[in-house]
Amino acid sequence: MHRLLELLQNPAGRSIRFADVVGGARPLSTPEARARWRLTHKLRRYGLTQEQFDQLLEEQDYACAMCLASFEDGQAVFIDHDHACCPDEKRSCGKCVRGLLCLRCNTGLGYIESMGDLARAYLDAQKPRRVRNSGASVLDVAV
Repeated sequence: MHRLLELLQNPAGRSIRFADVVGGARPLSTPEARARWRLTHKLRRYGLTQEQFDQLLEEQDYACAMCLASFEDGQAVFIDHDHACCPDEKRSCGKCVRGLLCLRCNTGLGYIESMGDLARAYLDAQKPRRVRNSGASVLDVAV
């Protein structure tokens, strides 16, 4: 086996990060260490410092910028940015960050951004239709 591959395996045979081996750091063995690494990685991807992230949290009163629901301990927080500014969906320059969102709002906003024009065209093209209900009367239904 190549020496590098041997370095990337811990004694139990599980893979660990190359940076952990090269830097002499211990593997990300605790949930806290993994959470810190995920946050650091996320901040780097979106061009933010820890201080900027903390400032956003404080400015938003530790709540989702869209639905205003408070973030709970351990809850995933998503960094929203303008995709028109930075074409790579998973990266940002940091200048186009709009706010911090919960999973539900981040997902919903993603659908709205990607399909909003299609939904608007559908809604604009629809006219009220006349539909019979079970009582045999006719109802006007706007869609």
